[in-house]
Amino acid sequence: MPSTGQIFQSDLTGDGTVGDVLPGTNLGSFGRSVNPSNINNYINSYNSKYAGQLTPAGQALVTNGLFSTLQLQQLGAVAPTLANAPAGQVGMGGLFFADLGLTYIARIHESITLQPSVTFYNVTNSQNFDQGNNILSGILQAAGPSVSNGYANSTTYGQRTTHVTLGSGVYGQGGPRVMEFGLKLTF
Repeated sequence: MPSTGQIFQSDLTGDGTVGDVLPGTNLGSFGRSVNPSNINNYINSYNSKYAGQLTPAGQALVTNGLFSTLQLQQLGAVAPTLANAPAGQVGMGGLFFADLGLTYIARIHESITLQPSVTFYNVTNSQNFDQGNNILSGILQAAGPSVSNGYANSTTYGQRTTHVTLGSGVYGQGGPRVMEFGLKLTF
């Protein structure tokens, strides 16, 4: 549901919270029971049953004679119509990487060792998406001219903005292939 919605647009349950999950789904459904191949089925079902209809908060205004249904529809105080996902919609990306490290232990003296090492991080150079706080949003965009990418119903592979790139310092889990050299002296 839209993150900018109000109780008149996205509180479909009437509990006073905005941004309810899509009816027929639960928190965490995207990437599990709802995926890029069937998301439009859920969106079409929602649009046919809820889009343009009053939420419980809107219905309370009509019941108390403060507004008519037509007035609330003209104000846009109804459940929004959701945009269908484009062909090629992507899902949440998995994290795949394989690291390989080699270390040689050279004993220089009875209590002194020298350990040169080389480590390859993401040796397969796998592209990874959706790591940490940079993930594909599960929020569904309302239909209209301002649909942007980065959301569960508006992002194709070429539009992804959640690609894992080189991190700062030595942390870059899932980023492009990196090679690290090390030298350890123990005495």
